[in-house]
Amino acid sequence: MRPSNLLVIACIIAQSVFQTAFAQSDLPVDKQATAETVRLYHSLHSIVSRGFLFGHQDDLAYGMHWKYIAGNSDVKEVTGDYPGVYGWELGRLELGEKYNLDSVPFDQMKAFIRAGYQRGGVITISWHLNNPLTGKSAWDPAEGTVASVLAGGEKHNLYISWLDKVADFMLSLRGSRGELDKPAGIAQAFLIGEKFIG
Repeated sequence: MRPSNLLVIACIIAQSVFQTAFAQSDLPVDKQATAETVRLYHSLHSIVSRGFLFGHQDDLAYGMHWKYIAGNSDVKEVTGDYPGVYGWELGRLELGEKYNLDSVPFDQMKAFIRAGYQRGGVITISWHLNNPLTGKSAWDPAEGTVASVLAGGEKHNLYISWLDKVADFMLSLRGSRGELDKPAGIAQAFLIGEKFIG
């Protein structure tokens, strides 16, 4: 048998083993995952066989010819239902501004996040922070930026204060039962609402 054929067979066997192991896993890798995280994990597994989730950034905040109208959604207008995934951006929260880099007010964003969560949506949160070294946008890749925010770096304390602001925002997001999911990371957090976990 040629070496290339052996490689193909080995890849097929490896794929089969990994798929079987993944399908049999009933818990996330994180042994300290909260109940909400485990329900999200199971819900996402159950959705795979039925279809997919469609998402929309800032869906509840603004759309075609409207802005900040409770219950509005361009996705709902077009499809008849709200999206399954809602994306939100925290850029400029670190600066103490009232609006994010997409001009969505942070106080209203909290209400939009709660509304999506109550509808059973998966919530994603991104944070495109300003470059702490230069003060320019998140898209400024200045040399030395990473080193400046590490312990001992000239912008370390500033960066820690920014992380604190994001952490405070995240900790303020609770479900109707007061539940709080421990995010896997500040840059990206996933929550699941009652619709998919029931």
